[in-house]
Amino acid sequence: EIIAYTDNDCLFHPGWLSRCVEILETYPNVGMVTARPFRTKPEFYSATLKWAENDPQVNIERGDLIPWETFLEFDLSLGQSVEEIRRHYETSEDVHLSYGGVPTVAGASHWQFVAYKQVLQRYLPFNMDRPMGQVRQLDRRMNENGYLRLMPDQPLVMHMGNTLRGVKGLASRSPAAAATRKRPRLLDVPPLKHSLLWLYNQIFRWYFDPQ
Repeated sequence: EIIAYTDNDCLFHPGWLSRCVEILETYPNVGMVTARPFRTKPEFYSATLKWAENDPQVNIERGDLIPWETFLEFDLSLGQSVEEIRRHYETSEDVHLSYGGVPTVAGASHWQFVAYKQVLQRYLPFNMDRPMGQVRQLDRRMNENGYLRLMPDQPLVMHMGNTLRGVKGLASRSPAAAATRKRPRLLDVPPLKHSLLWLYNQIFRWYFDPQ
């Protein structure tokens, strides 16, 4: 009855599944629960906010509520610079919700989630003409159909993403990485780095973004 989905580049922490199922079974009309708080685009959880603002049993809190260290860890995995992440942190906000005594953060994402099978069946099968088909559209389509998209208020999964920077403990496990950590790399020269990351992002959009 419950499906737990994950991309193959995720690192889980103890208790992630029980916490997600608790949210799934406590909140009404839940579409998906991602096991980590991060800042999802507001247009992808507008239905969640509409429900929360109209239900007197929901307590809502807004602001910089995700700790900076937790925020930084996740966005570093996306290949962003610390300066870019700081700007993102300062120009956006978190929305914390509490319902039935269970705290959550508004938002979720297709890269890892827990959901009811009967909800997912509404969107299957996906058209896989492109590498990711319509999977990325799951976020938008669930929101458009009024489903709640939620996250626990603690980081219980890590998206490994495009780099291991920021993933606690992993860099120190590699003797080779430790030996070369202080040596500058040509690929870290800002003009070259920015150009390559721009090309990387373009290739990602060509393949993965819906047309």
